[in-house]
Amino acid sequence: MANKKRKVYFSALQVRGMLSNEAEEDRAKIKTEIFDPIVAKYDAAKEQGDFSAFQRKIEDGAEVFMVSMLHYEGNVLCGIVSHGTPKIERYLRECNPETFNVKELVPSEGNVFEEYSFFAISIQKMQMAYLSDSAVSTNIPGLVLTLLQPSVNINYYLEESSLYDHDIKKKIKQLGNKVAVYGTIKGQEERIIGGIPSFKTLEQRLGGKIKSELKVKAKLGKQLSDEDIDVILETAAKEEFSSFTFTDERDSDKEVIDVIRNHVRFSKNIELSAEERKIPAAIWRKLCGTLG
Repeated sequence: MANKKRKVYFSALQVRGMLSNEAEEDRAKIKTEIFDPIVAKYDAAKEQGDFSAFQRKIEDGAEVFMVSMLHYEGNVLCGIVSHGTPKIERYLRECNPETFNVKELVPSEGNVFEEYSFFAISIQKMQMAYLSDSAVSTNIPGLVLTLLQPSVNINYYLEESSLYDHDIKKKIKQLGNKVAVYGTIKGQEERIIGGIPSFKTLEQRLGGKIKSELKVKAKLGKQLSDEDIDVILETAAKEEFSSFTFTDERDSDKEVIDVIRNHVRFSKNIELSAEERKIPAAIWRKLCGTLG
């Protein structure tokens, strides 16, 4: 079976003092006072058979988010982040292709179906590498930090960090002249539906409102000047874009520059064989490799 490419995304992390709100930059201190205690608490939970500190149950407890298999690979903290639910929210069941006999999938008593993904945190670089999976969360770094925070030294808290505006401009200028631009504006019902008679007719016949959004796509063939970038940033904010991103088309390991959220999302490709996809250690090894 052929190797499969998976895209690895990255998020910058930051440690702040709970009282001072000042950023902590001492990597050795971050390891010994924050991440070492997290791993120690996880190892203790494993010995006691009680992982309640590393999960968060939702509402009646039927749905749960978890971090598991926490361990070090050198100075990189590796683990699994997952979403557990008592039922699969799609049409999936066991089926015998010869008899067409089927059986609904039901977890064993006390268990849940777990959709999971992998992450690795470099303490030296203060970056998280992760495999994106919307079934787990649309914001995996945020979920991981939320689940780890109860085990963090009470004097600190973990957060995602982003680049400042001048860094965003610098990144855009470095892209060159082979750039793809994507934008989305939501809430365009009045402009789009109101201006297209067929949409209005559909609304009347359906007896309800149609939601719509406007998508923008462009490819650049020139180097953007400082003035160009200033106008683009100002216009994107003024038009209330829900997203507006730049990507260098020549870069297979893409950086996605989001000017609305004011951060740069990095990504790299890894290849996993059919055998490696079954072995967590192999996946973590590849994730650690992307963190350099």
